Amino acid sequence: MEVEVVDKKPKSSGVSFSAQDVPDGGKATGTMDDTDNPPDWWKWIIVICNFLIVTFAVGLSHGIWLILDDLRLFYDDYNYHGDGGTDIKWTVYINIFFTFFFGLLAAGVANIGKNWPRFTVCCGAIISTLGLFVSWFATSAGVLCVTYGFVTGLGFGLMLTPSLGLIPRYFDRRGLDIALSLAYIGASICLFFVPPLFDFITEKYGKRATFVILACMNAQLAFISLAFLRPITRPDQSSNDNQAEDGYDDEIDGPTPASPREGRLTVFIRHIDLFLFQKPMFVTMVIAMFFIGAGHNVLILHLQQGAMERGADDSELQMLPIYYGIAMVIGCLFYGIFSLPSECCGCQDKESRNYTNKVRLLKFGVALAVVGLVGIFSFLATSFSGFIAVTIVIGLGSGFYLPLMVVMVKVFVHRGEGRQNHAKSRWRVTAALGFAFPAFGIGALVGLPVADILNERMDNYNSSYFLAGAALLLACIIVMIRGTATFLRDAGQRLRKSIRRKSVSSKYNNEDMPMEAQNQPQTVNILNVVHNETHIHTSGGEVNRVYAIEDTKDKRPAIQRTQSAPDYLVANQ
Repeated sequence: MEVEVVDKKPKSSGVSFSAQDVPDGGKATGTMDDTDNPPDWWKWIIVICNFLIVTFAVGLSHGIWLILDDLRLFYDDYNYHGDGGTDIKWTVYINIFFTFFFGLLAAGVANIGKNWPRFTVCCGAIISTLGLFVSWFATSAGVLCVTYGFVTGLGFGLMLTPSLGLIPRYFDRRGLDIALSLAYIGASICLFFVPPLFDFITEKYGKRATFVILACMNAQLAFISLAFLRPITRPDQSSNDNQAEDGYDDEIDGPTPASPREGRLTVFIRHIDLFLFQKPMFVTMVIAMFFIGAGHNVLILHLQQGAMERGADDSELQMLPIYYGIAMVIGCLFYGIFSLPSECCGCQDKESRNYTNKVRLLKFGVALAVVGLVGIFSFLATSFSGFIAVTIVIGLGSGFYLPLMVVMVKVFVHRGEGRQNHAKSRWRVTAALGFAFPAFGIGALVGLPVADILNERMDNYNSSYFLAGAALLLACIIVMIRGTATFLRDAGQRLRKSIRRKSVSSKYNNEDMPMEAQNQPQTVNILNVVHNETHIHTSGGEVNRVYAIEDTKDKRPAIQRTQSAPDYLVANQ
C-alpha cells in the first residue's frame, strides 16, 4: 500500500522546495531564497562582533568599578563636595541600569526593518563613544553620573539587545548555546585589561584620560557593526525589502500594513511585540530576570569588599577579580562544550528538541541554585582562601546562567509556536530581550542600593551576599516550577495522543478487514497538514488521525512524500 502526502505551501513563503526524488526516509530537498543573505560561515563573524559588544556594554562597568576608589580620590581632590557630594559608585549603578533598560527602545527600533539592527548598533556605538569622551571633562561624580551613567548607558543599551538578537536568527537550533557562551566571555575581559590600562594611562596622561582611550576603542564598534552585522532575510518574507522603511514589511507577527494615518509612535509600539505577554512562560522569565539582575550584580561588584573583611591585602584584592574572570571564562566554555552533544547529535526531531530544552532548563536552574546557595552561606568562608573558593564558584556559575538567559528567553518565546511559525519566532527574540533586559536592569538598580543599606546597617558585607543569594535562589524556584509544570503538561498531552493512536490502531487492524481489502493495494491521501493534524481520506470514509510530517534535515515541511502505510489505515469496507 502506498501513501501520498500532500502539504499545501504557504502563500507568503520565501522557501521553495523540490518534490522530485524524495527519499522514503521522509527528507525533502530544498533551497532557501537567500540571495541577499550572507554565507553560512558568516554566523561566526556575528559571534565575534557580539563578543566585542558584550565586552564593552556588559564588562566595562565591572572594569570601571575596580578603579572607582582612584577616581573618587581624584574628584575629591579636584572639587571637594563634602558630605553632600554624590557617591561615585552611582555612576556604575546608573550605567548598568540604562544599559539594560534601553533594551526596549533598541528592540523597537531594530525591528522596524531588515537593516535596522546594524543601524541601531552603530548609533549606540556613536552615542556611547560620545559619552565616554565627554566623561574626560567631568569635574565631579555628579557630572560623571550623567556622562558615563546615562549617555554611555544609552549607547550601550542600543548596542546590546539588537546584536544579541541576531544570534538566534543565524543559529536556529544547532550551535546556539556555544555561540552565546563565546559571546558572553567578553563580559569578563574588562576585568583583566581595565585596571592595568588605568595605571598605564595615569602615569602618562592622567587619570581622566582613561575615558578618552576607552572612547577611541569603543568607536571601532561603529565601523564593525556597519561592516559585519549583516542582516538575514526572514524565511517567510521575500528578499525584497522595499517596503521596510514604511514600518510594516518586517513586522514580527506580520500584521496588515500600517495605514497612512498611523503615526510612527504607533508603528514603534507594534514593533515591540506586546503579544509576547500572552505567553505565561515568557512572563515567568521576565519576572525571574528581575531577581537575577538584583542578585548577580551585587555578588560581582562586592567581591573586593567581601575580601577586605577577611583580611586581604592590596595585591590579593587586585587578583580577586582576575580569579573571577578566569572562572567565568571556564564556565562559559564548559557550558558551550557540554551543549555540543545534544545539539550536534544529528537527531533534531521534536522529541530530541524537547529533551534539549529540558536539559537547558536544568542547567539554568542548577547554576542559579548553586550560586545562590554559595552567596547565602558565604559567611562560612572566614578566611581569604575560603573566599577565593566562593569567588571561583560564582564565576563558574555566572559562565553558565548568563548566556543561558538569552537561550531560555528564546526557548520560552518558541513555546506554543507551530512548526510553520518557528522561523517567525526566531525574529521575536529581539523583542523578547527588549522586555527581559529592562527587568534585569531594574533589578540591578533596586538590588545594589538595598545591598549598600544593609551593609551600613549590619556593618558587614555578609548581609548583601545573603540578599543576592536569596534573589538568585528565588529566580531559580520561579523558573523551575513554571518550566517543570509546562514540560509535565506537554508530556501528558503526548501520552494522551499516544493512547488515542493506539485506540485507532486497534479499531482498524487487519483482523477486521475483508480478505479482498487486505490483498488489494490501496492509495490513501493525507491532506491539509496543519500543526500535525491530518485527515485520512479512504474509500470507506474519513478518520481523524495525528500524523507528524517533518523534514528533520532542513527543518521544513515536505511537499510530497511516498511511503508504506500502516495496515490499520485501511478502513473496513
